[in-house]
Amino acid sequence: MIDLYTALGGYRMAWLSDVLMGLFIIASVYGAIALYREISQGGSVLHSMWGLVRLGIILLLGGLLITSLTIN
Repeated sequence: MIDLYTALGGYRMAWLSDVLMGLFIIASVYGAIALYREISQGGSVLHSMWGLVRLGIILLLGGLLITSLTIN
């Protein structure tokens, strides 16, 4: 896996980590709101389950990305 701290000349890219964490939080909130809207409108169980899967994938990938950026 690429170490983003040293990939661009050895500079610590704390700002990039902060930006990516912010984007991850926004994507997670957006996914949760979309899932809530679908469930509240009486969407089918299959669509609700697909929404949960999408939210889980977003959370997993975001967590892996943040972990890879914050490990020294």
